[in-house]
Amino acid sequence: MTSARFSPVTSPRDMSTSALELANAGEPLPESLQNEKFDLASLFHILHCMPGPTTSKAKAIAKSLLTSHGVLVGCTLLGKQWEKTDGGYVLKNEKPRGIMAGTVLRLYNKRGIFDNWHDDPNVFTRVLEDEFEHVETRVVSMMFTFRTAKPRRANA
Repeated sequence: MTSARFSPVTSPRDMSTSALELANAGEPLPESLQNEKFDLASLFHILHCMPGPTTSKAKAIAKSLLTSHGVLVGCTLLGKQWEKTDGGYVLKNEKPRGIMAGTVLRLYNKRGIFDNWHDDPNVFTRVLEDEFEHVETRVVSMMFTFRTAKPRRANA
């Protein structure tokens, strides 16, 4: 995936200006993003494609791109079925939901397209809570979704 910068778009409703940046999550930030700050960033269907343990994937979250009140939203496909309890997430079933899902997950993990067999929503949640003041997470079937706000800064 290559980097691209799109022209600002003006919303007729509130006349605010917003910019859209497209970058490769597996490569260093392009120069155009080095000093930029955004109010909103999204990570949809990216983390389960990144190699490595859950902790390193979660730490890859680019909170440095957000303003002090910035929001990060996203989701990632888990390799197993989890459910939320009062004490966090518990493994509901080792197997993916359905024959087709299991077949695709096995194939994609074997080929290195996905690396999500051992992704743990508790680890994602813990890292997000360390990195942001406000965190909301949930699992819908095998999809871990999150919404965070207000990145914690090292000098704060």
